[in-house]
Amino acid sequence: MASGRFTLIDIPTKEPRKCWSLNPWKTRMLLHYKSIDYETEWVEYPHLQARLEPFVAPNASGHKFSSPALKLPNGTYLMDSYVIAEAIERSHTTPSLHLGNPLQQPLLDALHKLDVVLEPVYKTRVPKVYLSEISREYFERTRFERVGTSLERFEKENPLNLVFKKLAPIFRELNDIVKKNQGPFILGEEVSYADFILGGWLLFFKGMGDDVWDGLLESSGEQKLYEGVLQALSSWTKRDN
Repeated sequence: MASGRFTLIDIPTKEPRKCWSLNPWKTRMLLHYKSIDYETEWVEYPHLQARLEPFVAPNASGHKFSSPALKLPNGTYLMDSYVIAEAIERSHTTPSLHLGNPLQQPLLDALHKLDVVLEPVYKTRVPKVYLSEISREYFERTRFERVGTSLERFEKENPLNLVFKKLAPIFRELNDIVKKNQGPFILGEEVSYADFILGGWLLFFKGMGDDVWDGLLESSGEQKLYEGVLQALSSWTKRDN
């Protein structure tokens, strides 16, 4: 790979700009873990397609163009956090990300089940808490198309206390995975990409406000466990811009 810096394309928060979304967080953590020098290029939601379309094929499903994307020192681009992880693991083999370890897919499955229930929380909090005006308008309009109602109504119909009540039985599956090897990481003493998946998810919700974060931890029944996860990852989450 040619010499030079990598460029991470991320969607900014309102000022002061910083990382907030779970998928770019995965990529940031792996770049920090691999000691890869990079710069951040902030691109607002409605500008992603114009920025990326000339350089990378659209995603096969979901949003056609998404963050994170990574410009490599040789001028080529990658898009999708896992595509990026696989490429970086091939080009920078140590320290290993332990991609595809036996707990990675069960972890993803458990988080997906939680996300289904948490949809009214993150889809309504993201534009209010994180986004600048231009991205907020885009987010609210496109999510209205997906949800089928306004985000304001979606939030009123799904109050936090009722959402969190549904989470406790679902959290047990995630708790068992995270505790299986007795930490501090999912594989025990070794860091893996699975930890960055979980860490990005936790940071995403933690940034939405104390009421969301406290409700999530209470629903998990494992407050110290998840606070410990973030503490164990803190070396790779200090830089958020």
